[in-house]
Amino acid sequence: MKKNNKFYFVDDINSISNNKNKIYISFESRILIKLTLIIILFISSSFFIYKAFNNEKFFTYTAKSKTNYSICTNNNCFKNNIINNLNNSIIKFTNSYHANLDRKVSYNLTYKSVIKLEIYNSNKDILYEDTDILIPSKNYHGNSNNININNVGDINLNKYYERVLNYKNNYNFNINASIDLLFYLDNKVFSSITIPLKEYSNITINDLSITNEKIRIDNDTWNNYNSYYALIGLVLILICLILIIKLTKFVSKSFGNKSNYQKELDNILKKYDKDIVNIKESYNYKKRNIVEVESFKELLDVHSNLQKPIIYSKINSVKSEFIIDNGKIIYKFIMKEADF
Repeated sequence: MKKNNKFYFVDDINSISNNKNKIYISFESRILIKLTLIIILFISSSFFIYKAFNNEKFFTYTAKSKTNYSICTNNNCFKNNIINNLNNSIIKFTNSYHANLDRKVSYNLTYKSVIKLEIYNSNKDILYEDTDILIPSKNYHGNSNNININNVGDINLNKYYERVLNYKNNYNFNINASIDLLFYLDNKVFSSITIPLKEYSNITINDLSITNEKIRIDNDTWNNYNSYYALIGLVLILICLILIIKLTKFVSKSFGNKSNYQKELDNILKKYDKDIVNIKESYNYKKRNIVEVESFKELLDVHSNLQKPIIYSKINSVKSEFIIDNGKIIYKFIMKEADF
């Protein structure tokens, strides 16, 4: 045998193995670890990609509108909810919208106001309707947590009252009529005034009042945070794909073509079957001297000289042990996949 064979006591083996021996992980554990990493990476990458491309945000806001009016006749204006004279009356109004948001947002709102005339019979069936633009569309935009919109205008009631009288004279119906002053933000009515075109009728105001309502906005801007999220997500996806490819090759290699280690082990067990004793558990050789040989060929030389059987035990899927028991001396050869 070669001179560089190691000779030491069992008591010294533990200290040597702690420093030099590698930790070998079983085949099943390797697959489980890689699968776990792939799942974690996939979930993480999905999260960052979602954060990068999902600009949907939520915020809460409180909004109120306030509409005031006065009835003017012969340049005399007064606050009254009853119209006494339709022929010479003008309605002057002010309309305001205020919203308070819990954070700054970029907004772009379209404001407009229209007058809607409705003529209907005693059963409330609409016989005629028409719409006039009172305040053309205006854009209000900015970046703030407060939105304030204010507008003023007036309505000549005589103009609409004459249209109602003409309709009544032409069709000789017993009719009623009213006009609705509608205030819009982004094509949604947020405030209105209903004025019956009938003397001594009440004017009705419907103002908006919203408290702590949660709404969603879609932010189309792409900023640095989106870029960071997208980059992290793509890197994690790339790592995930590399691990999938490696795991596929590892499994394919294990179940398809055998490793060099497995081929050599199968060859030894088959070729020297008559000289090898296969045991299920590790061999107990405590308190005896150990001679560790560097190859199975050298162990065969010991076997030929001593005429002792070679004892084989499988430590795990990547490590095997062959020994010859010669009383106080144990000759040992360790075969590892890492050596191939």
